[in-house]
Amino acid sequence: MVPTLRNSLAERVNSDSPLSLPPPFRLVMAHQLADETLAVILEACLVVPDKDFASTNGQMSPFSRIEYPSSNYLIVCKRWMRISTPLLYHTVVLRSQPQATALAAVLKPKANARFGQYIRNLRVEGGFGVAAKNVILAAPNITDICVMLDLSAKDNITPMCDVLFTAVQPQRLVIAVCHYHRIINKQTTRLVECLTQCIQGWTTLVSSWEVRGLRDLALTLASDPPCRF
Repeated sequence: MVPTLRNSLAERVNSDSPLSLPPPFRLVMAHQLADETLAVILEACLVVPDKDFASTNGQMSPFSRIEYPSSNYLIVCKRWMRISTPLLYHTVVLRSQPQATALAAVLKPKANARFGQYIRNLRVEGGFGVAAKNVILAAPNITDICVMLDLSAKDNITPMCDVLFTAVQPQRLVIAVCHYHRIINKQTTRLVECLTQCIQGWTTLVSSWEVRGLRDLALTLASDPPCRF
């Protein structure tokens, strides 16, 4: 996609001024685009790059620098909402308890069941209790999971661990440890035990990537035949 068009879309959608594009682009042409064409344009703005989703950069999460919420594209008009919704939910990143709770509430009603089915990539940057569990239960089509092992003692990872093994059958698992000296606590130990079980038992898993992890998890990743590096 032409960078200037993408930047203009981001700036205009997230501004209070009427949406308009610089020449030669004109919003009046938008209604003439086929849904498939508009989806390609919006995909460039909404789809999360895999390098960000699977990032193991310990200094800063790439999602801590998001300037505008992606959901802003959905409120342009009903047509944009219809086309953008599957793109928005394709990759879900859980970074805070309020965000995880809000998403779980959205996915809970039966009327919104299709939203959870759109989720393919799930990145979890903490322990978010029952909310994370409910998100996973509502997303049966997850193929890629990224889990951060940097948990504080106040995090609650148990509800997610209780359902992770049975609720999904991913093809790729990315495990990242950012600050080794901070991860030794009960929550981290519980998560490592859960992930070890998952790696050994997920028959669909074809790729695992573990960075600076704990010894038993590293041994599992190194010896498990279904996993390729």
